[in-house]
Amino acid sequence: MTRPSLTRALLLAALPVLAQAAAPDAAPAQAADQAKVEKGDAAGSIAIRVRVPLADDRFAQVPLATVDDEVVTVDDLREVAAATHASRAEGKAARMDFAGLLDRLVTVRLLTAEARSMGIDDLEEVKRALDANRQAARTEALRRRAVAGVKADPAAVERRYREVAVEWKLRSVLFQKQEDATRFGAALAGGADFDALATRAAADKVGRADGGAQWLKTTELQPEVVAKLAALKPGEASAPFATGKGFTVVRLDERRQGDDPALRAQVESALKGEAVARALADYYAGLKRKHVTVDQAVLKSVDFDAPRPGFPALQSDARVVARIKGQKPITLGDVATEVIRPLFHGVESAQKEKRLDKDKAEALDSLISRRLVVVEAARLKVDEQPEVKRQLAQFETNLLFSSFIDRVILPELEVPDEALKAAYEARKKEFSFPAFYALEALVFADAGRAQAALKSLQSGTDSKWLKVNADGQVAPAAGAPLLDGSTVSATKMPEELRKALAGAKAGDFRIHEQGGQHFVISVKAVTPERTRSFEEAVDDVRPQVLNKALQQKIDEWVAKLRPAHGVKVFMLGGE
Repeated sequence: MTRPSLTRALLLAALPVLAQAAAPDAAPAQAADQAKVEKGDAAGSIAIRVRVPLADDRFAQVPLATVDDEVVTVDDLREVAAATHASRAEGKAARMDFAGLLDRLVTVRLLTAEARSMGIDDLEEVKRALDANRQAARTEALRRRAVAGVKADPAAVERRYREVAVEWKLRSVLFQKQEDATRFGAALAGGADFDALATRAAADKVGRADGGAQWLKTTELQPEVVAKLAALKPGEASAPFATGKGFTVVRLDERRQGDDPALRAQVESALKGEAVARALADYYAGLKRKHVTVDQAVLKSVDFDAPRPGFPALQSDARVVARIKGQKPITLGDVATEVIRPLFHGVESAQKEKRLDKDKAEALDSLISRRLVVVEAARLKVDEQPEVKRQLAQFETNLLFSSFIDRVILPELEVPDEALKAAYEARKKEFSFPAFYALEALVFADAGRAQAALKSLQSGTDSKWLKVNADGQVAPAAGAPLLDGSTVSATKMPEELRKALAGAKAGDFRIHEQGGQHFVISVKAVTPERTRSFEEAVDDVRPQVLNKALQQKIDEWVAKLRPAHGVKVFMLGGE
């Protein structure tokens, strides 16, 4: 028996809903069959049965089950129902199994509660992940606050759109050598005809003309070309100018304003992005003015690229470069550590390239921004906002659940070779390599000529000679199989062609009719279909077996944990 190594992808494939079971903020499922809830089992209490419309927010907090002191609500059930519905393949939707979904929710709560009981939530790597997620959630909340209501200025959108929606009717000639372009420009200035000069340049192979005036959009042109066109009046030509591929001369024949709603939407989106960036920069600058004091003299006093005093000494430097209200001061040592955090090739190589000292201001700004998030989030009580609380709870639940799977269940998981072999035998028909053929074909429009060619091949005529000399051959129609001697899989062939080749061996000849054309096929080589051996197929067999074993282990753990964690299920059909 061997213990397999499972990836997170396999885990999620095994349990597609469990990882999402506690997810908040999913779109409510369609109104489902009304859930039946029974409450009140304490002494003297009144037991009532309630029919709850799943999509009705008034019943969102009705309890369906409890694990320890944690309540599973109607809202939790409809969210996991929405996730399940969204993940289903296309086809006829099956009736939603709400009892099964509730059981999955209870499973997640149980394993999460047990993870806490075991102290998994106290592990440093788990704490780091939770802290990082909390910081990300706070940052996003502040970002939403900073950009709330930010829109693109309609007047700016109109101006920018009118600039980029211009269409130009033009001619152009591209030269590889500047002297050829200069001669062309001089001839134009002397009164020569542009079209005649363009034709001559193309004939002399010194310039490439565009073939005639054409309409082009601003978005289809290089910026330097647009700049030249904007300075021209209709009928005027530019002086030669450098472009990415050489030297160009353009003539503007006409310009017009285009009408492109999709381009307008792109312009509006781009300008909104610029407005958002400005709003974020202003918000951050305001926080810095309010909370931060930076000692630029201390920061400038040290060269991070200098060989002395050495980088370890810099990382221990306690001189303060920034003070933030409510936070520990930021020292030179903090900045030095932040500067080298993203390095992959060591400090010495970065110092030789003079990269560290120029990065120190950005590193300081990164440290300041992270601490400002903490300060401002605390001031605004971001962690107490319902949306953020749900996000943090979701992440913690998913992290503890997956950590329990990784640390507790997977080490117990063992799959004997016998189980793998049994699964292989049960699915053996799925594990086959198709037949491969190397085929050549002569194609005829007339069936009689095709039969004559077949007889010639069967009598020993060389196929190459026949291809050159046989009358009545035509080109294969569009969509016909490519039979030019290359190897093709039987699975890529039309069904009728596969039937025509059934039982064929190298050296055989076949007739195949398709779309009114007749293919005389020479079979050059055949690799027969064969079933893959267990050793060849085991990597395809393993996931199914492991998934089944994993689910069985989870079920065993849930059965042990339910009594210990006081699970109560109120939904009719549960406990």
